[in-house]
Amino acid sequence: MTQPLKLLHVRGDLLAPWLMAAFFPLEETGFRQACILRRNNRFPIPDDFPLQLVRLRGGPRLGDVASGLWLKNLLVSRSFDREYCYGLEPHLAGFDVVRSADISYPFTWQCVRAHNKGRAPPVAVTVHENIPHIWGYKAKAQPCIEEVRRGAALFIALTHYSAQLCRQEGIEEKRIRVAGLAVDPARFRPGEADVSLRGELAADPEGFVVLALGRLTWEKGQQDLVHAVRALRLKGERVSAALVGSGSGEKELRRLIGLYGLEDAVRLVGPFPYDRVPALLHSADCLVQPSLPIPRWQEQFGMAALEAMACGVPVITTPTGGIPEVVADAGLYFTAGNYVELAERVHRLAAEPGLRRDLAERGRERARLFS
Repeated sequence: MTQPLKLLHVRGDLLAPWLMAAFFPLEETGFRQACILRRNNRFPIPDDFPLQLVRLRGGPRLGDVASGLWLKNLLVSRSFDREYCYGLEPHLAGFDVVRSADISYPFTWQCVRAHNKGRAPPVAVTVHENIPHIWGYKAKAQPCIEEVRRGAALFIALTHYSAQLCRQEGIEEKRIRVAGLAVDPARFRPGEADVSLRGELAADPEGFVVLALGRLTWEKGQQDLVHAVRALRLKGERVSAALVGSGSGEKELRRLIGLYGLEDAVRLVGPFPYDRVPALLHSADCLVQPSLPIPRWQEQFGMAALEAMACGVPVITTPTGGIPEVVADAGLYFTAGNYVELAERVHRLAAEPGLRRDLAERGRERARLFS
């Protein structure tokens, strides 16, 4: 009997391995999975987390200090030392493949270095970044980054553009694959609205309900959706919005909502169980993903838009980062940061049922490419 392949995820967060294990079970294709989480991550561990998990804790040990490793890491940069996973290497043995997240993280370099020394299996690096030469600002870490470029067995780019950037960094074509994120068509599919849930999302459930999914931070652009709702309400339109998620921008969003007197028109729903996201999408009239580009980040894929399209929910978004590769012509776009354009797109969707049906059909067809 063929022995299962053992796959180890080395991550800064748990979302990707959790989704893979929960909804795309690799065990059925002969894999066994485990996960290591870096020490400075505060992500709460779900009780039903389906993988074997090691959460590295603490900083350098006495041996790391005595050998000078801790000081070397600090000299590279404080952020490098914070993200360095002390005690990681012994956990890499016994696996067939290690998958790490992104080229510039110290723990990715640790995995590649351990492989080069014969102490770890080959390393596959998932590449999310889509900003040219983004690693350039990490000047002192360049030798480590270059070792990753040379030594990783495979680079899995989320988009074709990310793959192009890998080529420009000197990574050979044979070590690059494009594999975007996926949506489960058995779960994310058209369905009936949940009346009670729609009531939770909007004080006026009979009006046009806009949904935004994602962490609450400035670059995710929820403030532009608040501005757009205010503009539409001033014109007498029955539009409301639900912002689902949590993050550092929540306080500012609450202040803005209060300033405009939109407490009934814009609701901050908070975090939402992932297994209920399809019902959440079914209960809205459209999804808005108003992402903004910032100097060191752009939307890397656009998962919320993909899930909405799979559910037959029209999408309004910005042509930022990886979003156009996912949405293509199956959504409406507005210029990032331009809430006037966003309000116009929402008004158009609310006023044109035929357009909503057309976008829903195009979205479902598009989503099938990512099933």
